[in-house]
Amino acid sequence: MNLGNRDVHVWHWSSEPPPARLAVLERWLSPEESERAARFRFERHRAAFLAARGTLRELLGEYAGCAPAEVAFDYNSYGKPSLAAPACALRFNLSHSGGIAAAAFTAGCEVGIDVERADRRVDLKVADAHFSPYEIERLYRLPEDERPAAFFRIWTRKEAFVKAQGKGLSLPLAGFDVTVDPGDPPAILRCAWDESAPARWMLVDLTVELGCPAALAVADPTCAVRVFSR
Repeated sequence: MNLGNRDVHVWHWSSEPPPARLAVLERWLSPEESERAARFRFERHRAAFLAARGTLRELLGEYAGCAPAEVAFDYNSYGKPSLAAPACALRFNLSHSGGIAAAAFTAGCEVGIDVERADRRVDLKVADAHFSPYEIERLYRLPEDERPAAFFRIWTRKEAFVKAQGKGLSLPLAGFDVTVDPGDPPAILRCAWDESAPARWMLVDLTVELGCPAALAVADPTCAVRVFSR
């Protein structure tokens, strides 16, 4: 599968596949992934994990030119995975929630993706605790019936950006601002630890394409994004 230097490929798929498909995906997992899957208490959670990791392996194998079971991961100190092949420039990120999974792939620049359950109940106390003062102020300016959609716009954009950084919870969600209002294009407006971030990073809203709240962050604003389903 071809992935150009300025391409971002986003794939999405069901995290509730038929049993026959799930059995194939499970065979590709590493022993460590299989052990992790076995620890899930509920079958639907185990199936969602298998579908996400198995399909990720399938796609990585197609981009890297190897069998899905041969894909090997390295992890940084914060747990973000990358391909173990030292010469491979492929970057990727995975997210799954509420019956859908999605992964983003680039040929070298960092990328993050976040999807959320469309039926997830919105608790604005989460916004008060984790959003920046700017985002909270803009959120509460909106009519009450528009706040749930705005909450997801903020949350998915922030999660995608933080996931792309690969430093986990060490980065404060309140330390940067993203656009909030429905008429504003997705963007990073301020970043406390990187003043150049607004110019260097691109945010993309994928809610319509994926059918659930979703966003993408890419460390190259010149990239072209294409969305595929599997």
